[in-house]
Amino acid sequence: MTQPLDRSCRIPQIGNLDTATGEFWRENTFEMGRGKDNLSAYEPNRMYLNLDGKRFLDCSFGSGCDIDADSRSVAAADFNRDGAPDLLVGSVGGGPLRMFANQFKDGHHSVRLQLIGTKSNRSAIGARAVVKAGGRKIVRDLFPANGCLGQGPAEMLIGTGTADKIESVEIRWPNGATQTLSNVKVDGVVTIEEGKSDFQFSSYSEAQSKAAANAQRSTSITIDAPKFVSANQSTLAGDDRVLGLSLQNETHAYPIRFMNSHQLCHDEVAGTPVLVSYCPSSGASTAFQRELKNSERTFNLTFNVVGMLQGVGYNVLRDRETKSLWNPLTGQCLKGPLQGTILKRVPLFVTDLQHWNQLNPSTKILAPLQTEYAEVDGSNSGSKFVKNVRDSCAPDELGIGVRGTTQQLFVPLTGLSRFSGNFISGQLDDRKIVIFFDATRSAANCFYTSAAGGTRELKFSQANSAAGRYVTEDGDAYDIMGRCVQGKNKGKRLPAIANSSVLRWYAWNLTYPKTFVLKKSN
Repeated sequence: MTQPLDRSCRIPQIGNLDTATGEFWRENTFEMGRGKDNLSAYEPNRMYLNLDGKRFLDCSFGSGCDIDADSRSVAAADFNRDGAPDLLVGSVGGGPLRMFANQFKDGHHSVRLQLIGTKSNRSAIGARAVVKAGGRKIVRDLFPANGCLGQGPAEMLIGTGTADKIESVEIRWPNGATQTLSNVKVDGVVTIEEGKSDFQFSSYSEAQSKAAANAQRSTSITIDAPKFVSANQSTLAGDDRVLGLSLQNETHAYPIRFMNSHQLCHDEVAGTPVLVSYCPSSGASTAFQRELKNSERTFNLTFNVVGMLQGVGYNVLRDRETKSLWNPLTGQCLKGPLQGTILKRVPLFVTDLQHWNQLNPSTKILAPLQTEYAEVDGSNSGSKFVKNVRDSCAPDELGIGVRGTTQQLFVPLTGLSRFSGNFISGQLDDRKIVIFFDATRSAANCFYTSAAGGTRELKFSQANSAAGRYVTEDGDAYDIMGRCVQGKNKGKRLPAIANSSVLRWYAWNLTYPKTFVLKKSN
């Protein structure tokens, strides 16, 4: 079928139609979309095996590729990274996307060229490789987007037949420059950077292992069965940041470096099922009780990360039990059978591991699930995906956000040292609060100092308080976790404000637009 360029053009019918088999004719092909014309052709696909470039063997049935589907696109690439091209076939009208893995073992060799452009485009689209091996010259061009409704990866997989080494590889970069490599190994990945005389080689098995490790590091793998070690068994450095959780004198620490990769940890502390959540894009750390009770049953929710919440730049969760969507900052169910349900918050304390160990010598520390973890550098902030953030703070500034019933407060961590006595006293809704902090460790904790609706409160002395030791006017001393360590109330705790989080300003502001920002000038 040829489509006329002139939309008013009409082409007369040629010959008679076999309408019983579905033949039809439209004088103007632009009118086809208005009718119910069916262009689908459910014919078995065909696959042919090239025999020495001289003959082709029909291997459709033996390969399993002769599916009866209206297939329209195919991408040939080494999907399982074993050095042999596989096929990915797509069909119209729905149905599965089919993968045909190449398991034809003929003892021949190949090489996969991975080009990195510097002066040319980064993916080196348009480059040409001239490979000389075994007395043959093999020419390949890098044009991955040359198929119908499909695109392959930006790499070249080149078969060398029985040749077990390559005499030379000449790369002609898109900008016209040439680069020649000699004595290149086969059966592996050759990474070539434009303008560099040397190159990197990894065998297919090494490349597969590296790809698997990278995929594991880059994919959020929820921790469903956490394992813990004692402080003297941990190999983490003292300045590693951790999320600290304490319930009924049982304490657990979750290193942020681990949580940055896994994001969610389903744990049980002092018999209470909890969810510990860390969002790399917003830096938000939260914890919730995940046990729900209704008239019919009691069950524990488990969660997965399903993507970023539009417009606020942080992740949204889905529980596995009811498929409901949840906001990990507020603990509220956004959509699904549990819509409107709010999980009960559990206080989290963010500090460094050395500090947490000093406060809780018998703590349990989350053990790593992987051999390697990337460093947390804050470069993947979600602030670039949002708008309308108030300029009260820089969008990526970390602070502690505190939420009351009708009021919200945000205190930037960088400004804590400007407050005398290493604490901040104030009021949230109808209750007096205090924020203990240690500016040298960028650590802060929030507590109520008065009963709900009450006027009696604890008052702290700026003159007698210091980082880690906060003294009331009555002489009682508290640590940063709100535990009275000296005085008539020794052994008692201040009630923690569970609805508080350390996170970036943009995420807090977009969740609570009317929040009050507490700063103090020098």
